[in-house]
Amino acid sequence: AVFWFGAFALYCRPRSRSTLRPRDGFISSMLVLFYTLFPSVVNRIALTFSCKTFGDRDLLTEALSVQCMHGEHWTALISVGIPGTLLYVFVVPGLIAKTLVAQRRAGRLYPSQANYQPRWTIRLGFMFAGYRQGYEWWEAVVMLRKCAFVLLSIFLRSYGASPQVVAASMVLIVATSAHLQHRPYQDPVHNWL
Repeated sequence: AVFWFGAFALYCRPRSRSTLRPRDGFISSMLVLFYTLFPSVVNRIALTFSCKTFGDRDLLTEALSVQCMHGEHWTALISVGIPGTLLYVFVVPGLIAKTLVAQRRAGRLYPSQANYQPRWTIRLGFMFAGYRQGYEWWEAVVMLRKCAFVLLSIFLRSYGASPQVVAASMVLIVATSAHLQHRPYQDPVHNWL
């Protein structure tokens, strides 16, 4: 936030007609950071659900002193696991997709639209640039695919590599099928790749 407000204070004239504000750069930076950290955050959240059996006890994979589904584990699930899953896996990607669709429908997202507002390109351009109009939400599908890979790697770890490979192949088949049905990229070569 300090960087963007400083940059705008130094480089923008006070009375310029620029529609871009420091808030737009800040939101863009936060979304890029969120998108970059998304797999790691999902990984850490999923580990709160990951238990392993040792003898007659189920213990938390990341803290072998914590017995699963008892005391401290319930506290971790209720305070971190469930809210984190809802927020990072469903709410934030859903809100990003909903915002992009709403801005496209309002005619503010693409330069070819009548009410185009460049702030949406600054804020969310990396999420929809390169996709055809009507497929600006596709990056949320990509995020769900990443989430599926992370979850499979955690929950199938104890079964070995073969089940992980089979499950990952199934996710890739579904993702490839969806991609071939929709072909969301503007450039046909990108769809082919």
